[in-house]
Amino acid sequence: MVSMSTIKSLKIENDNKIITDLFEISIILNNQFKSVFSIDNSSKLPNFDYKTEAKCDLFNLEKILEKIKKLDPTKAIGPDKIHGVVLKNCGEIPELWKYANVTPLHKGGSKLSPKNYRPVSLSCISCKIFVSLVNDFMLKHLLDNNLISNSQHEALANGYPIDIIYTNFAKAFDKVSHRKLLFKLKYYGFGDMLIKWIKSYLSGGKQRVVLGETISEWVDVESGVPQGLVLGPLLFIIYINDMLEIISNSCEAYADDTKILSIVFDSIIKLQNYLDNVCKWSKDWSAELNVDKCKIIHIGNNNTKFD
Repeated sequence: MVSMSTIKSLKIENDNKIITDLFEISIILNNQFKSVFSIDNSSKLPNFDYKTEAKCDLFNLEKILEKIKKLDPTKAIGPDKIHGVVLKNCGEIPELWKYANVTPLHKGGSKLSPKNYRPVSLSCISCKIFVSLVNDFMLKHLLDNNLISNSQHEALANGYPIDIIYTNFAKAFDKVSHRKLLFKLKYYGFGDMLIKWIKSYLSGGKQRVVLGETISEWVDVESGVPQGLVLGPLLFIIYINDMLEIISNSCEAYADDTKILSIVFDSIIKLQNYLDNVCKWSKDWSAELNVDKCKIIHIGNNNTKFD
Protein backbone atom coordinates (compact mmCIF):
# COMPACT_ATOMS: atom_id res chain seq x y z
CA MET A 1 0.00 0.00 0.00
CA VAL A 2 1.25 3.46 -0.86
CA SER A 3 2.10 5.53 2.22
CA MET A 4 -0.21 8.51 2.58
CA SER A 5 2.82 10.75 3.05
CA THR A 6 3.63 10.14 -0.64
CA ILE A 7 0.44 11.92 -1.81
CA LYS A 8 1.86 15.40 -2.16
CA SER A 9 -0.28 16.81 -4.96
CA LEU A 10 -3.37 16.31 -7.11
CA LYS A 11 -4.51 17.86 -10.36
CA ILE A 12 -8.01 19.26 -10.71
CA GLU A 13 -9.84 17.68 -13.65
CA ASN A 14 -10.20 19.90 -16.75
CA ASP A 15 -7.79 22.34 -15.17
CA ASN A 16 -4.01 22.67 -15.08
CA LYS A 17 -4.09 23.73 -11.43
CA ILE A 18 -2.06 21.53 -9.10
CA ILE A 19 -3.27 21.24 -5.48
CA THR A 20 -0.60 20.74 -2.81
CA ASP A 21 -2.51 21.61 0.36
CA LEU A 22 -3.18 18.33 2.19
CA PHE A 23 -6.57 19.41 3.52
CA GLU A 24 -7.72 20.36 0.01
CA ILE A 25 -6.36 17.04 -1.28
CA SER A 26 -8.31 15.12 1.37
CA ILE A 27 -11.51 16.97 0.37
CA ILE A 28 -10.94 16.27 -3.34
CA LEU A 29 -10.36 12.56 -2.70
CA ASN A 30 -13.34 12.35 -0.35
CA ASN A 31 -15.60 13.97 -2.95
CA GLN A 32 -14.23 11.62 -5.62
CA PHE A 33 -15.00 8.55 -3.51
CA LYS A 34 -18.47 9.91 -2.72
CA SER A 35 -19.20 10.64 -6.40
CA VAL A 36 -19.18 6.95 -7.35
CA PHE A 37 -21.96 5.99 -4.93
CA SER A 38 -25.18 5.01 -6.69
CA ILE A 39 -28.73 5.83 -5.60
CA ASP A 40 -31.15 2.99 -6.30
CA ASN A 41 -34.42 4.63 -7.34
CA SER A 42 -35.87 1.61 -9.14
CA SER A 43 -39.46 0.95 -8.15
CA LYS A 44 -39.41 -2.79 -8.90
CA LEU A 45 -36.84 -5.40 -7.98
CA PRO A 46 -35.72 -7.92 -10.65
CA ASN A 47 -36.99 -11.49 -10.50
CA PHE A 48 -34.84 -13.76 -8.37
CA ASP A 49 -35.25 -17.44 -7.41
CA TYR A 50 -34.54 -19.10 -4.09
CA LYS A 51 -31.13 -20.80 -4.15
CA THR A 52 -31.59 -23.08 -1.14
CA GLU A 53 -34.08 -24.24 1.47
CA ALA A 54 -31.39 -24.12 4.17
CA LYS A 55 -31.65 -21.30 6.71
CA CYS A 56 -28.86 -19.31 8.31
CA ASP A 57 -29.87 -16.95 11.11
CA LEU A 58 -27.96 -17.62 14.35
CA PHE A 59 -25.40 -15.69 16.35
CA ASN A 60 -23.15 -17.43 18.85
CA LEU A 61 -22.04 -15.34 21.85
CA GLU A 62 -19.17 -17.73 22.58
CA LYS A 63 -17.74 -17.13 19.10
CA ILE A 64 -17.93 -13.37 19.65
CA LEU A 65 -15.96 -13.73 22.88
CA GLU A 66 -13.42 -15.94 21.09
CA LYS A 67 -12.88 -13.18 18.50
CA ILE A 68 -12.35 -10.60 21.25
CA LYS A 69 -9.83 -12.82 23.06
CA LYS A 70 -7.82 -13.20 19.84
CA LEU A 71 -7.76 -9.45 19.25
CA ASP A 72 -4.31 -7.98 18.62
CA PRO A 73 -4.04 -4.98 20.98
CA THR A 74 -1.17 -3.50 18.93
CA LYS A 75 -3.39 -2.68 15.93
CA ALA A 76 -4.07 0.96 15.08
CA ILE A 77 -7.23 2.49 16.56
CA GLY A 78 -10.20 3.49 14.39
CA PRO A 79 -12.30 6.71 14.42
CA ASP A 80 -13.94 5.75 17.74
CA LYS A 81 -10.52 6.26 19.45
CA ILE A 82 -11.03 3.07 21.49
CA HIS A 83 -7.85 1.03 21.82
CA GLY A 84 -7.82 -2.74 21.33
CA VAL A 85 -6.62 -3.20 24.92
CA VAL A 86 -9.95 -1.77 26.15
CA LEU A 87 -12.05 -4.14 24.03
CA LYS A 88 -9.91 -7.15 24.90
CA ASN A 89 -10.26 -6.52 28.61
CA CYS A 90 -13.88 -5.41 28.92
CA GLY A 91 -15.61 -6.16 25.58
CA GLU A 92 -17.41 -2.81 25.28
CA ILE A 93 -18.91 -2.10 21.83
CA PRO A 94 -19.05 1.64 20.90
CA GLU A 95 -21.78 3.20 18.75
CA LEU A 96 -19.31 4.57 16.19
CA TRP A 97 -18.45 1.14 14.77
CA LYS A 98 -20.06 2.04 11.41
CA TYR A 99 -17.73 5.01 10.87
CA ALA A 100 -14.59 4.47 8.83
CA ASN A 101 -11.39 6.33 8.09
CA VAL A 102 -10.49 5.92 4.42
CA THR A 103 -6.99 5.34 3.11
CA PRO A 104 -6.65 6.35 -0.57
CA LEU A 105 -4.80 3.57 -2.41
CA HIS A 106 -3.18 4.36 -5.76
CA LYS A 107 -4.33 1.81 -8.36
CA GLY A 108 -2.27 2.90 -11.38
CA GLY A 109 -1.99 5.76 -13.83
CA SER A 110 -1.12 9.33 -12.93
CA LYS A 111 -0.84 9.97 -9.21
CA LEU A 112 -2.14 13.49 -9.87
CA SER A 113 -5.61 12.23 -10.81
CA PRO A 114 -8.12 11.68 -7.96
CA LYS A 115 -9.82 9.02 -10.12
CA ASN A 116 -6.74 6.82 -9.86
CA TYR A 117 -7.23 6.17 -6.15
CA ARG A 118 -9.61 3.77 -4.48
CA PRO A 119 -10.80 3.91 -0.86
CA VAL A 120 -9.73 1.30 1.69
CA SER A 121 -11.66 1.44 4.96
CA LEU A 122 -10.06 1.50 8.39
CA SER A 123 -13.00 0.91 10.69
CA CYS A 124 -13.37 0.53 14.43
CA ILE A 125 -11.79 -2.53 16.03
CA SER A 126 -15.16 -3.66 17.39
CA CYS A 127 -16.55 -3.50 13.85
CA LYS A 128 -13.74 -5.77 12.64
CA ILE A 129 -14.62 -8.33 15.33
CA PHE A 130 -18.29 -8.47 14.34
CA VAL A 131 -17.52 -8.41 10.62
CA SER A 132 -15.05 -11.28 10.94
CA LEU A 133 -17.59 -13.30 12.91
CA VAL A 134 -20.42 -12.68 10.44
CA ASN A 135 -18.13 -13.40 7.48
CA ASP A 136 -17.16 -16.81 8.91
CA PHE A 137 -20.80 -17.57 9.65
CA MET A 138 -22.08 -16.61 6.20
CA LEU A 139 -19.22 -18.25 4.30
CA LYS A 140 -19.80 -21.57 6.05
CA HIS A 141 -23.48 -21.46 5.06
CA LEU A 142 -22.62 -20.72 1.42
CA LEU A 143 -19.99 -23.46 1.19
CA ASP A 144 -21.99 -26.09 3.10
CA ASN A 145 -24.88 -25.63 0.67
CA ASN A 146 -22.82 -25.26 -2.54
CA LEU A 147 -24.23 -21.79 -3.22
CA ILE A 148 -21.11 -20.21 -4.75
CA SER A 149 -20.52 -20.63 -8.50
CA ASN A 150 -17.36 -22.60 -9.33
CA SER A 151 -16.70 -22.58 -13.10
CA GLN A 152 -13.94 -24.47 -14.92
CA HIS A 153 -12.90 -24.71 -18.57
CA GLU A 154 -10.59 -27.27 -20.26
CA ALA A 155 -10.98 -26.40 -23.95
CA LEU A 156 -7.45 -25.02 -24.35
CA ALA A 157 -5.88 -28.27 -23.16
CA ASN A 158 -7.76 -30.05 -25.94
CA GLY A 159 -6.31 -27.76 -28.61
CA TYR A 160 -9.45 -25.81 -29.49
CA PRO A 161 -9.22 -22.10 -30.43
CA ILE A 162 -10.66 -19.88 -27.73
CA ASP A 163 -11.81 -16.28 -27.50
CA ILE A 164 -11.61 -14.76 -24.02
CA ILE A 165 -13.44 -11.56 -23.11
CA TYR A 166 -12.25 -9.78 -20.00
CA THR A 167 -14.99 -7.73 -18.35
CA ASN A 168 -14.55 -5.25 -15.54
CA PHE A 169 -17.17 -3.43 -13.48
CA ALA A 170 -16.62 0.26 -12.82
CA LYS A 171 -16.24 1.03 -9.10
CA ALA A 172 -17.82 -2.38 -8.48
CA PHE A 173 -17.59 -2.50 -4.67
CA ASP A 174 -18.79 1.09 -4.32
CA LYS A 175 -21.86 0.76 -6.55
CA VAL A 176 -23.50 -2.28 -4.94
CA SER A 177 -27.12 -1.38 -4.23
CA HIS A 178 -27.84 -2.01 -0.54
CA ARG A 179 -31.52 -2.57 -1.27
CA LYS A 180 -30.87 -5.16 -3.97
CA LEU A 181 -28.13 -6.91 -1.98
CA LEU A 182 -30.41 -7.32 1.04
CA PHE A 183 -33.13 -8.60 -1.29
CA LYS A 184 -30.79 -11.29 -2.63
CA LEU A 185 -29.60 -12.43 0.80
CA LYS A 186 -33.06 -13.78 1.61
CA TYR A 187 -32.96 -16.04 -1.45
CA TYR A 188 -29.60 -17.47 -0.38
CA GLY A 189 -31.15 -18.70 2.85
CA PHE A 190 -30.08 -15.94 5.23
CA GLY A 191 -32.69 -15.23 7.87
CA ASP A 192 -34.38 -12.01 8.95
CA MET A 193 -32.14 -11.46 12.00
CA LEU A 194 -28.93 -11.68 10.00
CA ILE A 195 -30.29 -9.56 7.14
CA LYS A 196 -31.41 -6.94 9.67
CA TRP A 197 -27.87 -6.91 11.11
CA ILE A 198 -26.30 -6.47 7.67
CA LYS A 199 -28.79 -3.73 6.82
CA SER A 200 -27.73 -1.89 9.96
CA TYR A 201 -24.08 -2.53 9.09
CA LEU A 202 -24.45 -1.05 5.60
CA SER A 203 -26.89 1.81 6.25
CA GLY A 204 -26.07 5.04 8.04
CA GLY A 205 -22.34 4.64 7.47
CA LYS A 206 -19.94 7.55 7.16
CA GLN A 207 -16.39 7.84 5.89
CA ARG A 208 -13.63 10.43 5.74
CA VAL A 209 -10.23 10.60 4.09
CA VAL A 210 -7.20 10.60 6.39
CA LEU A 211 -3.82 11.81 5.12
CA GLY A 212 -1.48 11.57 8.07
CA GLU A 213 -2.60 14.27 10.49
CA THR A 214 -4.92 15.84 7.89
CA ILE A 215 -8.57 14.71 7.96
CA SER A 216 -11.51 15.61 5.71
CA GLU A 217 -15.12 16.03 6.81
CA TRP A 218 -17.43 13.02 7.17
CA VAL A 219 -19.60 12.04 4.17
CA ASP A 220 -22.51 9.59 4.03
CA VAL A 221 -21.88 6.17 2.46
CA GLU A 222 -24.89 5.75 0.17
CA SER A 223 -24.05 2.48 -1.59
CA GLY A 224 -21.41 -0.20 -1.85
CA VAL A 225 -19.68 -2.69 0.43
CA PRO A 226 -16.56 -1.68 2.38
CA GLN A 227 -13.15 -2.32 0.85
CA GLY A 228 -10.52 -3.35 3.36
CA LEU A 229 -12.90 -5.37 5.56
CA VAL A 230 -13.23 -9.13 5.15
CA LEU A 231 -17.03 -9.10 4.74
CA GLY A 232 -17.00 -6.67 1.79
CA PRO A 233 -15.64 -9.14 -0.81
CA LEU A 234 -18.02 -11.87 0.41
CA LEU A 235 -21.06 -9.62 0.05
CA PHE A 236 -19.87 -8.62 -3.42
CA ILE A 237 -19.45 -12.29 -4.41
CA ILE A 238 -23.03 -12.97 -3.28
CA TYR A 239 -24.21 -9.94 -5.25
CA ILE A 240 -22.69 -11.08 -8.58
CA ASN A 241 -23.01 -14.83 -8.07
CA ASP A 242 -26.18 -15.21 -10.14
CA MET A 243 -24.49 -13.42 -13.05
CA LEU A 244 -21.79 -16.10 -13.03
CA GLU A 245 -24.49 -18.78 -13.05
CA ILE A 246 -25.85 -17.37 -16.32
CA ILE A 247 -22.57 -18.25 -18.04
CA SER A 248 -21.33 -20.78 -15.47
CA ASN A 249 -19.76 -23.24 -17.91
CA SER A 250 -17.75 -20.57 -19.69
CA CYS A 251 -16.48 -18.06 -17.16
CA GLU A 252 -14.07 -17.45 -14.32
CA ALA A 253 -14.23 -14.56 -11.90
CA TYR A 254 -12.11 -12.82 -9.32
CA ALA A 255 -13.87 -9.99 -7.49
CA ASP A 256 -15.01 -7.47 -10.12
CA ASP A 257 -12.99 -9.04 -12.96
CA THR A 258 -14.76 -11.73 -15.00
CA LYS A 259 -13.37 -13.77 -17.90
CA ILE A 260 -15.91 -15.08 -20.44
CA LEU A 261 -14.45 -17.97 -22.43
CA SER A 262 -15.85 -19.38 -25.66
CA ILE A 263 -14.64 -22.13 -27.99
CA VAL A 264 -14.61 -20.50 -31.42
CA PHE A 265 -16.15 -23.60 -33.04
CA ASP A 266 -19.19 -23.29 -30.76
CA SER A 267 -20.56 -20.21 -32.55
CA ILE A 268 -19.97 -16.50 -32.28
CA ILE A 269 -23.67 -16.14 -31.51
CA LYS A 270 -23.17 -18.06 -28.26
CA LEU A 271 -20.42 -15.67 -27.18
CA GLN A 272 -22.60 -12.69 -28.06
CA ASN A 273 -25.43 -14.18 -25.99
CA TYR A 274 -23.06 -14.35 -23.00
CA LEU A 275 -22.25 -10.66 -23.44
CA ASP A 276 -25.92 -9.74 -23.83
CA ASN A 277 -26.74 -11.59 -20.61
CA VAL A 278 -23.99 -9.80 -18.71
CA CYS A 279 -25.19 -6.42 -20.01
CA LYS A 280 -28.81 -7.19 -19.06
CA TRP A 281 -27.71 -8.35 -15.60
CA SER A 282 -25.72 -5.14 -15.15
CA LYS A 283 -28.76 -3.03 -16.00
CA ASP A 284 -31.09 -5.03 -13.72
CA TRP A 285 -28.74 -4.93 -10.72
CA SER A 286 -27.42 -1.35 -10.93
CA ALA A 287 -23.91 -2.32 -12.01
CA GLU A 288 -21.81 -0.58 -14.65
CA LEU A 289 -19.25 -2.15 -16.96
CA ASN A 290 -15.96 -0.29 -17.29
CA VAL A 291 -15.73 -0.36 -21.09
CA ASP A 292 -12.14 0.90 -21.15
CA LYS A 293 -11.01 -2.17 -19.19
CA CYS A 294 -13.05 -4.73 -21.16
CA LYS A 295 -10.76 -6.57 -23.61
CA ILE A 296 -10.76 -9.64 -25.88
CA ILE A 297 -7.92 -12.12 -26.40
CA HIS A 298 -7.75 -14.75 -29.15
CA ILE A 299 -5.93 -17.97 -28.16
CA GLY A 300 -4.82 -21.00 -30.20
CA ASN A 301 -2.64 -21.32 -33.32
CA ASN A 302 -5.69 -22.37 -35.33
CA ASN A 303 -7.69 -19.36 -34.15
CA THR A 304 -8.39 -17.22 -37.24
CA LYS A 305 -7.79 -14.06 -35.17
CA PHE A 306 -4.67 -15.33 -33.39
CA ASP A 307 -1.79 -12.83 -33.51
